[in-house]
Amino acid sequence: MNIGQDFDMSPERFTLENMFAMELHRYQDVAEEIVNHAIKELAIERGVRDVQETWANMAFSVARHFNRGEDRGYTLNPCDEINVKLDDDAMSLQSMAASQLKWERQLSLISEVIEEWFATQRKWLYLEGIFVGGDIRVQLPDEAKKFDDIDRSFRKIMLDTAKRLNVVDCCTMPGRLEEFINLGLGCQKSLNEYLDSKRRIFPRFFFISTDELLSILGSSECSCVQEHMIKMFDNIRALDLYVDHTNRPVAAKMISAEGEIMDFRSVVYTEGRVEDWMNLVLREMRRTNKFITKKAVFYYGRNWRVPRTDWILEYQGMVCLAANGIWWTAETEETFIRIRKGNKRAMKEHLQQQNEQLDGLVVKDSDLY
Repeated sequence: MNIGQDFDMSPERFTLENMFAMELHRYQDVAEEIVNHAIKELAIERGVRDVQETWANMAFSVARHFNRGEDRGYTLNPCDEINVKLDDDAMSLQSMAASQLKWERQLSLISEVIEEWFATQRKWLYLEGIFVGGDIRVQLPDEAKKFDDIDRSFRKIMLDTAKRLNVVDCCTMPGRLEEFINLGLGCQKSLNEYLDSKRRIFPRFFFISTDELLSILGSSECSCVQEHMIKMFDNIRALDLYVDHTNRPVAAKMISAEGEIMDFRSVVYTEGRVEDWMNLVLREMRRTNKFITKKAVFYYGRNWRVPRTDWILEYQGMVCLAANGIWWTAETEETFIRIRKGNKRAMKEHLQQQNEQLDGLVVKDSDLY
């Protein structure tokens, strides 16, 4: 803005008399606008200076990390207060002039880095529990080698952080965000390969999510499979799990969503790796189901002149359906044979027999209530 006057800012010549001589009162509107702009600029400068001073002293907190008694370096402590301050200062800077975009971008970068940092740390902690110690390194040597590379990189970052805790310094290092993104992807790849190795051994693990599978693999209790049984097996709600007289954990029965129980012919010891004993459980499910179904078919044939109601109550619903289907087919074929031999009433007699059995079932069922 130009008012057509030259200012000599030298302290010896810039006097009150000279200022009045310029007749600045004729340019009041222009002067007020200049002053308002100056006030706003001053407020912005003070705001940015406050942000700079705050983040110059903002520091991370780390904790010593031990695994099976071994000192494994450091982990980053929760950053709730830092995240709150990030949000507050980001909002404040948005209301300032475009010249303050540098700090807006910087705080946005810090927020991204912290988010990726904790995501990577969570994955690293889980993988550490898998690959540090134990026999999993022998079972999965390639995956263990990949984790070792990730482990060295992450622990070095944490060691450097412990020496220099300032948030801005740690998060704005060139390439720091990309470093965590790549480490996170490496952790996820190692984790996926580990989980896939488990799913290949027991394919029904494909029916549950990654988080659900991690909760199973991360538990030492065989009961960890219970809440996921209905997803891995059609209509099987739970297993009957207990510790036997020799103090060994076993699975002895499977229980349907309706509460029907099928006792295993032989108990399954739920020891060792969960994917191994779940395969043993699956094998015993099939073995027991096959035996009971053959038994039901046999005794149906032995007692076909007796109402089916007593027979039905002795077996599970799916077993009765299978046995009924087999015998219905056999009885219907036999009826057709009798018709071909000249017995014109064979079909009527067959249907009458079926109706009598159905009536008996309905009456028996109503008596139960």
